[in-house]
Amino acid sequence: MAHSTAGNNLTITGGVIRFEPSRGAGWDLPEKDLVIVGEYTTPEGPLREDHFIVFVDRDQRIYAAPFDAHGVLDVLNTIDPTKHRATATLANSTTYDSKVMWPIDCAGKPLFEFDPVPATGVVERFKRWVGYKTVSERLSDTVIAAVRNARQPRSDAPHRALRMRAALNR
Repeated sequence: MAHSTAGNNLTITGGVIRFEPSRGAGWDLPEKDLVIVGEYTTPEGPLREDHFIVFVDRDQRIYAAPFDAHGVLDVLNTIDPTKHRATATLANSTTYDSKVMWPIDCAGKPLFEFDPVPATGVVERFKRWVGYKTVSERLSDTVIAAVRNARQPRSDAPHRALRMRAALNR
């Protein structure tokens, strides 16, 4: 049986992005703290959720919701009303993959770097043997640079954009 995201809602109201899952705890992210929007996939579908929308705030906290949650497109259209780059392209991926969708300066760059987790037990070694990889993810250098840039004092705005471009072109 396939996974179900019925009842998962993602909204943006009053300057707050809110995820209300059908089960478990949700989260709130003030839009003013939002730095990066991206997408992330795993090889776990179709039996488990495998495509996520990801938000990163000024403190490098990660907020994720299933990409097929109700309201995802409305939230994306509110964040990027120009619809330049805030589009999903990883929906059919069957591997660990990620990319930044917004802001435009970072779009298309990796959201996460994936590091293999060593197989330590019998079950983990069997999973590895049959082709299932376990990985840990960490924010990419692009995302870390964007977060650092977002934390710069606001009076430095013209220079901040130049530093961001320089960091992305490394």
